[in-house]
Amino acid sequence: MAEESTAEEINEEKTIYEIGFHVVPTVDEGELSARVSLVKEAIKKEGGVLIMEESPKKISLAYSMSKMESGKRTMFDSAYFGWLKFEMDRDNIGNIKRVLDENNDILRFLIIKTVREDTRVPRRVVTAQKAEAAPKPKPTVKLTKKETPASVVDAEIDRTIEELIVE
Repeated sequence: MAEESTAEEINEEKTIYEIGFHVVPTVDEGELSARVSLVKEAIKKEGGVLIMEESPKKISLAYSMSKMESGKRTMFDSAYFGWLKFEMDRDNIGNIKRVLDENNDILRFLIIKTVREDTRVPRRVVTAQKAEAAPKPKPTVKLTKKETPASVVDAEIDRTIEELIVE
């Protein structure tokens, strides 16, 4: 009698991957989504399921990267950077790597195993007024005869908490 696979067993065979990629800056912004769609379609064709994505945005590169284009090596100082997170059988990830290697519009890419949860750090908004404000001097604590050292510690903790609260 053949054993039936449960949903949990099937899900265990799938791995979560993330692809970070640079698209050459010579691609028109209007054509950018079509280029990324080719990668998404390859993932879906191999049985992958997209979880999250960020559309490519133009960035300056930390160092120049080169790529062979039309038989000559071209240097790039900027690129469009985007990423895709997806779930797929580990046996099929080699096919996705091959598709990315063959894509002339991809300058560089990285495939990593990751987790399903969103691991991005939320950006903290700092207003210009808060950024330019001078640091406040810490108030000194004066002991009176009625205060005990424990109440001084409690008062110091309360002040520290108030200083940490962002308005």
